[in-house]
Amino acid sequence: MAKNTGKKLQICSAENNEGFLLDEISPGFDGTIVAMVSRKWDVYKTNGSYLSTDFILSDEKSNLIHCFASHNKSYKFLAKLQEGMLFSFKGFKVHSNRGTFKKFFKGQYMLEFDGDTKVSKVTGDVGRYLRYPFQIVELEELTPTNQLVLLCLNEVMLILESRIIMDIIGYVTHVGEILTKSIGATTLEFNFTNERGRQVRVTLWGRLGTQMIKKKLENPDPYALILTAMSAKKYIGQLSVSSSSSTQLIDNDDIPVLKQFKTALSGRDLSQIPVSNAQTIPRVNTLSELLDWGRMNKADPDDKGDRVYILLAKPHNSFL
Repeated sequence: MAKNTGKKLQICSAENNEGFLLDEISPGFDGTIVAMVSRKWDVYKTNGSYLSTDFILSDEKSNLIHCFASHNKSYKFLAKLQEGMLFSFKGFKVHSNRGTFKKFFKGQYMLEFDGDTKVSKVTGDVGRYLRYPFQIVELEELTPTNQLVLLCLNEVMLILESRIIMDIIGYVTHVGEILTKSIGATTLEFNFTNERGRQVRVTLWGRLGTQMIKKKLENPDPYALILTAMSAKKYIGQLSVSSSSSTQLIDNDDIPVLKQFKTALSGRDLSQIPVSNAQTIPRVNTLSELLDWGRMNKADPDDKGDRVYILLAKPHNSFL
């Protein structure tokens, strides 16, 4: 992060919408870009503290880039950057999208807005820009998203863990109850299913769990939505997904991909669609993991099948 300059983000109006495209940006870039604010969201820690406001920008060639403005960079003025509107941007910082940065749209770079950033509204044909960009991954194609990245810094080779986050689309019929972990954080777990019956276990952290329960009460079954910025990992032999600090619960009917998904569900008897999971027989190494698996299945009223548990543990010396 750059040092806080104490300057406010400058926003004005302009008729000129000429600028560079997003795929022409690289570190050290000092020109002007023109782009649509396609998506915008606030980022919070699990404890609820505000971290940043993040954006996805798109240009007229459908190039996409992830941007952020940290909490101490005049974030109150960023409320003027409305989704679906065109702006010119100048005076931002360009970072490599690697290492510990979470990757959006597999882009090579990401942008940081700070007190030196100048923003101007511009006019143009908004229909030429990508309004609702998502990086949807089908549930059948989910794989663990944690990766090891080799990074050279000052002739020293570093191995860092990089989390690639993704968006998934599906429906929910039941949610469990808010649980409190030993670390004090709260979670909500439920099954997330697509129109082909593929199902994955989802964990939402912190305030997202409360949001999900409220949305579920307000919407009839099946409740279809997009979960953004999710990470996937294997736990107890099963691939599951968890929310990140950037996750949103999106159910806007104006979004084409969500509208198509709801159309695919319309009129179908979902109880007749065979449900499949990535792993049906858990392999656990500790009693704690065994209890976790039992708790997850107890929270799912649709799961009425027999269960087999395999506990892999070293015997204690006293039993030898």
